[in-house]
Amino acid sequence: MTPKDKTDLLAQVLKASKGILHLGAHYGQEAASYASQNKPVVWVEAMPDIYKKLAQNIAEYSQQKALCALLGDVNGKQNTFYISNNSNGVSSSIYEFGSYAAGDHSLWPELGLTMIDSITLPMLRLDSLLTANAIDAEQYDYWIIDLQGAELLALKGAGESLTKCTAMYIEVSTAEVYKGGVLWPILQDYLFKNGLIPLWQPSNIHDDILFIRETTLDAAKAKFHSTPYLRHNQRHLEHLASLGLALAHKSVLEIGAGVGDHSTFYLDRECSVLITEGRYENLAQLQIRYVNEPKARVKFLDVDQPFNLAQQFEVVHCYGLLYHLNNPLNAIKQLAEHTEGLLILETCVSYGNEAEINPVNEDNLDVTQALHGLGCRPTRPWIWEQLTANFPYVYSTVTQPAHKEFPLLWDITLENTTLTRAVFIASRFDLSANKNLIPYLPTSQAR
Repeated sequence: MTPKDKTDLLAQVLKASKGILHLGAHYGQEAASYASQNKPVVWVEAMPDIYKKLAQNIAEYSQQKALCALLGDVNGKQNTFYISNNSNGVSSSIYEFGSYAAGDHSLWPELGLTMIDSITLPMLRLDSLLTANAIDAEQYDYWIIDLQGAELLALKGAGESLTKCTAMYIEVSTAEVYKGGVLWPILQDYLFKNGLIPLWQPSNIHDDILFIRETTLDAAKAKFHSTPYLRHNQRHLEHLASLGLALAHKSVLEIGAGVGDHSTFYLDRECSVLITEGRYENLAQLQIRYVNEPKARVKFLDVDQPFNLAQQFEVVHCYGLLYHLNNPLNAIKQLAEHTEGLLILETCVSYGNEAEINPVNEDNLDVTQALHGLGCRPTRPWIWEQLTANFPYVYSTVTQPAHKEFPLLWDITLENTTLTRAVFIASRFDLSANKNLIPYLPTSQAR
């Protein structure tokens, strides 16, 4: 997961959230960013001096509120709070530094980290803090937690409030950055038992991980597993199987996988599959579904943005995505760059003999629609032009899937009152011996 990938996913989560609970606020550096998204925020900071500065920094934002509390799992317990020497105490904690912060294995030797002072603070449970301040946890469903090793204590003190959290971005450590601080395996296990799924694993000893509540994914799953979608997938895949293409034992890139209902077509043919998706809800479903599948990898990929996977694939499978993109031309170019064999493309199209993209607005809050709110309904000639510009061999299919959205006659002028679809095969190799394919755009097709 690249830094840009993480930034893009976090932006999606922020946009979808009701409000933000930021634990470990420091000076509230993100206040302006939250305000730009019109999100209510509750900030919690333990150090009284830092809290005063925080309150001043957010005073101009009417939807933001600062609270001063040392969060933990019990109320009233007095704790030594150690103050660090860096950036106005940004690494201060109830724990002293461990060997990966201030010892022989320090991740930041240039900082010379040490605890230079300490104060005594009373601990307070998060659920008690929210109740005392009449804060409805239901309205603050995105939690950002940076508590310098004390994350698990704060989570245990959240009580029932934790059930209101639908997304969490939390700092984690895989080794002892803080003496006695929680380590990643224990934290991950606790959150998993509380219904929160990580979208990626730590790539560094000290990292930040995004978790999504499993039950919030039900709406996405319900859409993709509705009867119309299930029928559509069945017709897609039986048609693909009928084309006589060599699709077993291949390296496969699946683009815009949704919740992964096409992925098993290739996995059952002993392919290795990189399953990609641009929406965090769908990505979480894929993580859950294919976590124990050795030949599947799951990766975030927004095809409307430039990307380079540093690999070519024998098969690129792109079904049902192109018409949800605002830059389909660039997408085809990038897919071609990653294809060393076949690009198998299915998309919604518009009737017409001219090469046209036909942009359309879509609901970007719908997990089945355009991520950025703008899609397209290109004509078949437009798609043919772009494919032939990027591949030496391009084909239509003799048959169409047995579904009403795949028309059989193209030499008539009809309004696109319903979705209209077509399948294209672009190849690095001559497939003219395959009688299921034709090297031109047909005016009629069969079932």
